[in-house]
Amino acid sequence: QPLELVEGSAAFMAAEAIRSAGRPLHVRDLVRAIETRGQKVKAPTLVGALSRWVKRKAMFYRADKNTFGLIEMRRG
Repeated sequence: QPLELVEGSAAFMAAEAIRSAGRPLHVRDLVRAIETRGQKVKAPTLVGALSRWVKRKAMFYRADKNTFGLIEMRRG
């Protein structure tokens, strides 16, 4: 499975939202950010998608319960 984000996917938009926030975001904030961009996504779907990336240790990490950050932005 390719370890890159598909443009327009929920994970892609979550990454953009985290990048523009400059910090990890809770899933409710991610859903809000994605809906602001005109896409619909349900929180459980998003958590599932991002959790798969976290498991592969690719792109995302879990900063806290239902809170995801980008590995590239991780400090320390």
